[in-house]
Amino acid sequence: MLVTMTGAKSGRELCSPLVYTQDGDDLVIIASKAGAPEHPNWYHNLVAHPSVNIEVGADKYEATAVLTDGDERQRLYDQQSATQPQFIQYAASAAETGRVIPVFRLVRK
Repeated sequence: MLVTMTGAKSGRELCSPLVYTQDGDDLVIIASKAGAPEHPNWYHNLVAHPSVNIEVGADKYEATAVLTDGDERQRLYDQQSATQPQFIQYAASAAETGRVIPVFRLVRK
């Protein structure tokens, strides 16, 4: 999937290819950065400017990035970990530095 967003600091249009899963009608992206101690740059962009453009195959649309928390965040993270087990290690690595990996729900406008 390609996510086109606005840079948090620059205000420029930026595009990131991201791994995703689907939950109902929404797409889900995880700011794992492979378990690094800091969030990826695109995380900060989505927090500052949650309106994004999504491209999946030939489907293109506008969406809002919603940062999840609590039980919903955990359920969505576990859903991705079930199909991509490397996310289990990412969570363990991030936890060593006190970081909880953020999960976004992309809601079509």
